[in-house]
Amino acid sequence: MVVACPFLGYMGDRIPHRRYPMLLGMVALFGSIFFFLYGNQLWMFGVARCLQGFADACIWTLGLCFIVDTSPPQVLGAQLSKAVTFHTVGLASGAPIGGVLFHSYGYRAPFILCLIVTVIDLILRIFVIERRNCSAEWFEPSADSILQCGNNQGGNEAIVTTEAPRAFVAIEEEEHEEAQSRHSNILSATNSDSSRKGDETATINSEVITTTATENHLSSHISNNKNLSHLDVDATADTKEEILANEESPPVSRSFTVVQLMRYPRALVAMLTSFAFGIAFNVFEPTMPIRLASEWGYNSGQIGIVFLAQMIPSFVATPICGYAYDRFGPKWITSITMTLCGICTGLMGIPNHSTLGSIVPLIVLFALEGFFAAAFTVSAFPEIAHAVNSLTNSSKDGTASSYALLNVAFASGAITGPLLGGFLFDKVGFFWLCIIIACFLLLAAPFTFIFLGDEPTPVPKCISKLVFTT
Repeated sequence: MVVACPFLGYMGDRIPHRRYPMLLGMVALFGSIFFFLYGNQLWMFGVARCLQGFADACIWTLGLCFIVDTSPPQVLGAQLSKAVTFHTVGLASGAPIGGVLFHSYGYRAPFILCLIVTVIDLILRIFVIERRNCSAEWFEPSADSILQCGNNQGGNEAIVTTEAPRAFVAIEEEEHEEAQSRHSNILSATNSDSSRKGDETATINSEVITTTATENHLSSHISNNKNLSHLDVDATADTKEEILANEESPPVSRSFTVVQLMRYPRALVAMLTSFAFGIAFNVFEPTMPIRLASEWGYNSGQIGIVFLAQMIPSFVATPICGYAYDRFGPKWITSITMTLCGICTGLMGIPNHSTLGSIVPLIVLFALEGFFAAAFTVSAFPEIAHAVNSLTNSSKDGTASSYALLNVAFASGAITGPLLGGFLFDKVGFFWLCIIIACFLLLAAPFTFIFLGDEPTPVPKCISKLVFTT
């Protein structure tokens, strides 16, 4: 996955259809399951795992790009949190479903179910419509449908469709009143200063004539704009666009490079957040079973139930934090949840068989750790997209490369977590393992508060130069 993500990100930004690499990933997943199903040698299982990692890279990198291309920026956090939620649901439900099928129907039953699900997913992805390659009219409701909807609901929507032209006419009426006021002032000045020189009188009369012509022009323009409210909604939008196009030109999109993204603090902290989630969620995979077995004598079934305590709370955390991200921004949400995750991780090293409550405090802390870890990682997905938009003036060029880097950061954390956890558990024990991981999370939390969001939080220049150099 670490090797394939950069290549797929590069290709995803340069090919016209991102659907094709996703289909290739589904084919690779099918081959991986086939090797697991019929493999009887070690190299076959190695090939199966490699294909599985390549499939994960294809589906995650380009699937997230699909969501970014389709969703408006105002609800991007909520939409991406849905993908994270269902990913966690799959992780949590895969093990118990596979165990039931294994015990009931044998070794091949779980893989046959996976093949069926993969084929269904492959067929559905074939018919996916990519918004970035289609006309916007495909995704916009027509004027007739809007008016029909308004008529069905008492005309409320029909009133909304004419709100824009009415506001435009109101602006013109204000200008018309100002022109009349200037006209009356000029006429009064002309009557009071009739004894002035001829050249001054001629100048005033020319201003009167000019103002009268302006008044006539505005009156004609107002009449035309009032008639505009009776026209079709599409014609109104086209007229407004033509008027506004003369006043300001659209921003010019800039080219995107990975080097730019790697030098952008907002993107780097988003990748740090994903890396921290990979460590926090996977560091206990090799160590928690040993801890539970040695301290409480738990068997494999009981250990599996304890691990569900880490996954199940994330079902609630991801949609809540996705909504909170869109409403309040990433700074407070991410920094607070990462800090709380670090505190819970540090406290997990205290419970043992002789403490009050025995295993209960550890399970509660493990559940809270999973909740807060899933909560702070939600902001990483929309933040990397917003970082690319700010670098490219919303052209979305580089979205695939950015999500490839984000997946590399997560995969690096998922690799580092178990390796570091096993090493620390062997050298310093479970308690100091929890303390070290907690310190890492507590040190990373201030960076999320400072650098995430549209505007970085002001910090002393010496600290900013120490961390990031431009």
